[in-house]
Amino acid sequence: MATRLIIGTGYLGSRLAEAWHSRGDTVYTVTRSPERATLLAAKGFKPIVADVTQPDTLRQLPVSSTAVFCVAYDRHGEASPHRVYVEGLCNVLASPAGESDCIVQISSTGVYGDHAGGWIDESSPTRPVRPSAKALFEAENALRSSRPGQGSLVLRLAGIYGPGRIPLLRNLQQATGLSGFAQAVINLIHIEDAVSAVLLTSNRASQPNIYNVADGNPVTRFAFYAELARLLDLPYPKFEGSSSDGNGGCSGSATGAAASRGTGHKMVSNAKIRLELGFACRYPSYKEGLRAIFQELDFCNLGS
Repeated sequence: MATRLIIGTGYLGSRLAEAWHSRGDTVYTVTRSPERATLLAAKGFKPIVADVTQPDTLRQLPVSSTAVFCVAYDRHGEASPHRVYVEGLCNVLASPAGESDCIVQISSTGVYGDHAGGWIDESSPTRPVRPSAKALFEAENALRSSRPGQGSLVLRLAGIYGPGRIPLLRNLQQATGLSGFAQAVINLIHIEDAVSAVLLTSNRASQPNIYNVADGNPVTRFAFYAELARLLDLPYPKFEGSSSDGNGGCSGSATGAAASRGTGHKMVSNAKIRLELGFACRYPSYKEGLRAIFQELDFCNLGS
């Protein structure tokens, strides 16, 4: 039995906790909310009420086999992305948890920025644009510099989707315009595959490493929402800022649209994690992922 520490129990962290707990591991979960701590304890976890921006609250964090930093930035909170991602991670590294065998930072493919629609991998240049992406990249560097030659992992996740998390679903259901350009490329990973990637990589991390976690099948924003509309028997999606036809054509520049939003226009390869570790997605593209969600859940409760 191993000891796991999950710092941030949101959409990914809570599912990761359940996966490790089901394997018989002791799972410590960090949350800022005493009320949420009570719920986590009821599930068999060992909750710790702490805040990564408050170093004094982190003294109780245990040394673990694996510590995963997957804190989500609260856009409505007072703390900046730098304070949450960079200072927060550094505070954890300075706590007892910093002596854990392996420390995993959940980062984002947003750190690559714009690559003019081309394929990118872990060796591609990083040029983050958004404040959150810049902070995540700075946190990556902080992790690597703090643990030279020790177990540390940076997992750059593509856009996570799954039950309860399909952005703009309500807009599609209400036939209101979707933000962004129809032809902009998006990179995705189903939540179940994201959890599997963390489980797989954290068990093999004796040295610092970086992996992209994506399904490897980029798709245009139009194609994703057109498939969702088909499953829901809704009209084709319409996008603000572009004039899309039934085939997904649109006016305007997808690259310019992506750049203006700070997301970058790129296609993310998952070849490294597949070839080095044998990672295989249960949902190799958005079609399989959306179909599974449609079959298992009431679409009215999928998200907003």
